[in-house]
Amino acid sequence: LLVANLHITLPEYVVTTASLLGQISVPLMLFALGIRLMEGELDHLGLALKCNLLYLLAGGLSLLLAIWLLPLKPEWIPLLMLSVSLPPAVLNYMLCEQYHCQPDKVASIVLGGNALSVLVIPLAVWLALHLPC
Repeated sequence: LLVANLHITLPEYVVTTASLLGQISVPLMLFALGIRLMEGELDHLGLALKCNLLYLLAGGLSLLLAIWLLPLKPEWIPLLMLSVSLPPAVLNYMLCEQYHCQPDKVASIVLGGNALSVLVIPLAVWLALHLPC
């Protein structure tokens, strides 16, 4: 933040290194999630389904609340609809793994959310395209 606010130009090798580290972080997180799922058992699929349905319900309620309270332009509503339909992030699992906070359950929730997104995201895209703006 300090570098951005002061408009300091960083050397190209620092920018390139930071960019490469940022690009490799998501595949590494997915790899770690895959290892956890491979080692563990899929005992928490019921919990994963319940959590993801609650997650989608909370997202839908948040969307309605944002539409009601915020002065949004109509073209923003389909974008918000798509963003609340996205599955839980892999970063949630990584934080639980780091702090030893039931990573096996969170891994199942992330996996269930990604599996459920195969149905939810196309529905959200269809709704977003057919909303009257």
